[in-house]
Amino acid sequence: MCGVLTYNKGKAEEREKELLKKRASYETQLASEEERQEELLEETAYRQTKQYIEKLAREKLGLVKPDEILLREADDTIKNGK
Repeated sequence: MCGVLTYNKGKAEEREKELLKKRASYETQLASEEERQEELLEETAYRQTKQYIEKLAREKLGLVKPDEILLREADDTIKNGK
């Protein structure tokens, strides 16, 4: 009878260690996901700012403000005179 109780106690302790490892892993994963969520919230907030919209308009659409002059580098065919 004592051997059975010792065996069961050993199994319970082994199971507890497994569960503690899993818990630590889940807590690490949760912290990582919470950090990623914070980054996404910050990015979402930034994408709603005037600065982001201006940047996007300049980069994607080539827009400039009325008092600005846009300078572009000539492509290779113009540089080489072809």
